[in-house]
Amino acid sequence: RNSLVLLDEVGAGTDPTEGSALGTAVLRRLAATAALAVCTTHHGSLKTLKYSDPRFENACVEFDDVALAPTYRLLWGIPGRSNAIAIARRLGMQREVVDDADALLNDGELEVGQVVAAMQEEQEEQRALSAELSALRDEAAATRDAMAAQAKEQARAEQQLMAQQRAALEAELEAAKAQIRALLDEARSGNADGSAQKQASLSQQKLSRIGKQAFQTVEADQQGAPERKVEASLDDISVGDLVLVARLGDSPVKVDEVQKKQLVVTFGGFRMNVKISEVLEVTKPKAPPQPASSPKKAKVANKRERTAVRLASNSLDLRGMRVAEVGDKLVQAVDRALEMGTLYVIHGRGTGSMRKYVREVLAEEPMVERFEDAPESEGGNGCTIAYLR
Repeated sequence: RNSLVLLDEVGAGTDPTEGSALGTAVLRRLAATAALAVCTTHHGSLKTLKYSDPRFENACVEFDDVALAPTYRLLWGIPGRSNAIAIARRLGMQREVVDDADALLNDGELEVGQVVAAMQEEQEEQRALSAELSALRDEAAATRDAMAAQAKEQARAEQQLMAQQRAALEAELEAAKAQIRALLDEARSGNADGSAQKQASLSQQKLSRIGKQAFQTVEADQQGAPERKVEASLDDISVGDLVLVARLGDSPVKVDEVQKKQLVVTFGGFRMNVKISEVLEVTKPKAPPQPASSPKKAKVANKRERTAVRLASNSLDLRGMRVAEVGDKLVQAVDRALEMGTLYVIHGRGTGSMRKYVREVLAEEPMVERFEDAPESEGGNGCTIAYLR
């Protein structure tokens, strides 16, 4: 069962019919007993064994009919052809003799030869197609790798650009914040009047909004978000109108002057030039009511309206924080709650040190009118309500 058997021209040297029958019997016996048997033959009946018995397979060495030499390329699954007549014709044997030999081939042998030739041609076409497909696959892989490298480089460049833009924006915001802090320090020191104090605090609040809007704008540009546009012209805008400008935050600003190609608006107490292309939205001011009122009532109407309800926008929870972390957060919370008129500072009871520090900061804050303990339902002395100017 472990034997390798090699047979050359099995069944040759005798009558072809008997030789074929004997060769078939020998090969069937070897298929049942030997591990592997390899046999060469010119008998056509042996070449068809594979089609009646799955234990057999055909193979041949390719032969170049033009060069009259083997190519030494193994063709698996195809029986070899006997090229005696073709070789005789190429070697110059008399044409009448070769034609006579062709005519003497019986129909079965001729048909087998034609089938074998067709199979060899088909396998050659498949080999050429396989080579072409392999080349196309390699080309596609190279293109894919190049595109992946290009996409990676583009992503790296975009990230680098985003980082540069963010760094520049942060530097501008820090410089502006420093200027606002200087104004607030001046306001707290008492060297500025009430309107200047209020303007400084409002400017800080708007600066925070500008920072958020600017970062959102950078992220939207990097993600390819569509830019918000409005069809506006100078003819549609009048002095006193409110316009929304992206670089000035999400709150409309008032138009002070309409020039030939731009607007002059008031922002944070300063007059600024704005191009018409920067305007995202135009709002016409509502006509103010004209009720008759006494000077005393008018004075009351000019006071800030206060929201005596605790909301997320006018609340600051300091529980769990250290005193050193509170200062800036408390000032920012005051600025954020200006429009509400009240600020709820939740500091808890504890030892009372946080409550004491909060009230010291509120006492120095120019925008705080007064403060007091919250009702028991809102936390009692664990929460301080600051009333803003």
